[in-house]
Amino acid sequence: MKSYLDERIVTDLDRKLVVLTGPRQVGKTTLARRLMADFAPAQYLNWDVADDRAI
Repeated sequence: MKSYLDERIVTDLDRKLVVLTGPRQVGKTTLARRLMADFAPAQYLNWDVADDRAI
């Protein structure tokens, strides 16, 4: 399902890094992983994972 944020995020990704923040259980991961399919190669990083933070 397309989000109202999709177009804004894709537009911003042409020029800069996009960080998704917000409360738990609102669909941030789902949105990010869905949009990643259009950007190869893409990498999903989670700030809660120590190895990801090191990157």
